[in-house]
Amino acid sequence: MNCNHFFNCVVLCLAVLLCLLPAGCSQQRPPLVSENPSTLQQPGQGQDEALEISNLSKYSPKMPSDVVTTENEFVSRELVSPSAAAEFMSKVSNDPNSTQSQSMRGQIYEISGRQDEALASFLAAIKLLERDRGTLRDENDRGSFMEGRIDSYYYAILQLLERRHYAEAFDLLERSRARALADLLASRPAGPTKPEDQARYGEINLLKARIAAKRTEITEDMRRGDDPQAKEAIRQAVTEVEKLENQLAKLKEGLEKESPNQGELRDSPPPVSLKQLQQSMKTEGFEMLQYLVWKTSVIVWHISADQIHVVKVDLPRYILQEKVQNFYNNLTNPERPNDPQVPFDEQAAREFYLFLVNPVSQWIKSKRLVIVPHEDLFSVPFQVFLNQKDNRFLGEDYQISYAPSATVLQGRHKSGPIAGGKLLVVSNPEFASEAETVANYYPRNSKILKDSLAQETEVKSLVDDFDLVHLSVHGKYISKAPMLSRLIFSSGESDDGNLTAAEMFGLPLGKCKLIVLSACESGRAEVSDGNEVQGIMRGLLVAGANSLLMSYWQVNAEATVQWMDTFYKIAQTQPPAEAARQAMQAVKSQVRYVHPYYWAGFMLVGK
Repeated sequence: MNCNHFFNCVVLCLAVLLCLLPAGCSQQRPPLVSENPSTLQQPGQGQDEALEISNLSKYSPKMPSDVVTTENEFVSRELVSPSAAAEFMSKVSNDPNSTQSQSMRGQIYEISGRQDEALASFLAAIKLLERDRGTLRDENDRGSFMEGRIDSYYYAILQLLERRHYAEAFDLLERSRARALADLLASRPAGPTKPEDQARYGEINLLKARIAAKRTEITEDMRRGDDPQAKEAIRQAVTEVEKLENQLAKLKEGLEKESPNQGELRDSPPPVSLKQLQQSMKTEGFEMLQYLVWKTSVIVWHISADQIHVVKVDLPRYILQEKVQNFYNNLTNPERPNDPQVPFDEQAAREFYLFLVNPVSQWIKSKRLVIVPHEDLFSVPFQVFLNQKDNRFLGEDYQISYAPSATVLQGRHKSGPIAGGKLLVVSNPEFASEAETVANYYPRNSKILKDSLAQETEVKSLVDDFDLVHLSVHGKYISKAPMLSRLIFSSGESDDGNLTAAEMFGLPLGKCKLIVLSACESGRAEVSDGNEVQGIMRGLLVAGANSLLMSYWQVNAEATVQWMDTFYKIAQTQPPAEAARQAMQAVKSQVRYVHPYYWAGFMLVGK
């Protein structure tokens, strides 16, 4: 047994023992990209730290052969002794109705070599999870329910992949992905239709987001112990939560009278099947790369209309997280593109290609790729991954868009050219040049608000009349409360000018084919281990928008004008994904904009 596997077994023993404590056992997801990577706990610290550090060099590949992959082995072949396994098992409850018990027994069966029993236990745990989750009727409850419980799905997926049962593994993958968001989208047709009820629905979700943010503050203040200031902050926050909950109850009561059951989700619809997805690929001409970030590896899925390939890549989660954070920092600091001391990190771009694309590149035939990232991978634009064979970026050769899951994607209509659409442009006066550039493509069928910043209420009332919406305004991402992330408009008598992600739930965007947000950081989100995307993206999808174009970071104003000019020009006759590809190339071709900060800052969500 090697040192890494021995360490994993020790961790499993400790997890089993912790589960026997009165406080129970909780599994916590590692920090997201917004958190300090220096705080990440690395395997081997305190035990074989020197060995672990010496092995890190293998995670800086220079060529494809440096990346360790397998298409056949997804479950470890190195096992513990029967006596050790029996001792572990004796510490675990045999309660058939305990999700925790079933999952832990599955893990012990797995390291014992009893793989059929392991799979049966994991599937039993999932069945219990699905049962309990189905009783919840609030999307926040459903979204958070999987936190700390998702590993049962992933263990079972790996077991099924080991057996090459791809359809069943894909089904479980989709059941673990953005389920609450998929439920919201499925429930939307039964939602409020009157403008006043839609607005109330947005207010309800805003209150929920504020309550969640206050509860987070309370939790953080409680960690400060007996600090008098912390105690006073907790007292004030508790009072505020009570006030917000009373307001929420009244709003829900009013909405219930007009739109019965609006506050509840429908029973979870079945996720898209592999067969259904491949049928869509056949008729719509795209392929998919989907990712599962696991403890010690990344599982890369390539799916086309008639094939599926799954590759396990040796890349531990904690190393991936640090690479993502460093790469994001290199891409996003607006001072760095002009600083010769901090050039674009081409080596990192090549490493991401080698780890995440090259293992399946031989099977990619279409030029249209939909990416379904996982966890921190949502923070990285795949279009800047660099193929060392020809020194070309992935976004130069492929039309790329993104989705939180294949099920969410399946609910999107295929996007086509946007010529002849009815366009609303709302711009901060300092971005008037961008607004005029975009509006020029719809001279007889557009409304442009650019001379003064429009009021939030005005924007809410206008969007229902347009199938194309372009918002060129400032935005703010709130990392501790992502559903309070906002677009900034002017305030009025009935609003504060901050259109939050939560309020966007109530926007009437059912007619909207494409909404473009060139606002700063509009595409940033907190992504859970179950791929629940919390941020502006979530709000706009639930509101009914078919496709979104959003920014990863605080984009450069001048480069954005040129990016959008090319995008709208090409999108008159080509799909948005092709327009985005050419827009990227057009900006990149200019010497002063060669750094990806200028040309890679936009994410297209949808088909």
